[in-house]
Amino acid sequence: MMRVEICIPGVPIAQPRAKATTFGGHVRMYTPGKKVRPFRESIRILFAAQHQGPPAEGPIIIQIVAVFPRPRAKMWKTKLMPREPHVAKPDGDNVAKAVLDALNELAFRDDSQVYCLIVQKFVAAGCEQPHTRIIIKDQP
Repeated sequence: MMRVEICIPGVPIAQPRAKATTFGGHVRMYTPGKKVRPFRESIRILFAAQHQGPPAEGPIIIQIVAVFPRPRAKMWKTKLMPREPHVAKPDGDNVAKAVLDALNELAFRDDSQVYCLIVQKFVAAGCEQPHTRIIIKDQP
């Protein structure tokens, strides 16, 4: 049974939307991904360091906890600064898409195997650094 938990330091990055352009009279689709590429590569490296073996064949459960930096407007010297829900952009589904794309063919054959996906977004507590925690489990 596979259970891998990884933590990617830094601000969580969402998968950007695909864009279209014309070149020589032809429409060309592309995904701008200068920021998301290093994030996905970090996920792949950390996963490979913890799990050697083939990708899972059966159903997969993935939990993603994305912790974003605390804004200056919510920094206090004397009041408590607990972790709180993050209800701004980027959307949780776009963060999940970046994570699933990174794990594709490494943790599982295809992201269609993911039958349970839990995505939580938080603003960091006062003493907490931004990061993304990913837990991957397969069914026995």
